[in-house]
Amino acid sequence: MKKIIALASLTLFLSACSSTGSDSATTEYTSESWKTMIAETCTSFFDGCNNCQRSENSDVAACTRKFCENYEQPRCLDGEQE
Repeated sequence: MKKIIALASLTLFLSACSSTGSDSATTEYTSESWKTMIAETCTSFFDGCNNCQRSENSDVAACTRKFCENYEQPRCLDGEQE
């Protein structure tokens, strides 16, 4: 009986350890994330992988074509370039 209790306790402990951090909000970005995260007035932006240009208020962008397995958070680059 003690072995069963010890095994059950170990199982609970290990499952708690493996789920550490699952409560924190983890955002996964995709190649489409910029469409909802970048203001329509931004004409030069980083989509999380590539640098892009577009006309103001357009949902079509011309971007570099670098492959990224994991995307970062998109951000507007207007004002960063001189």
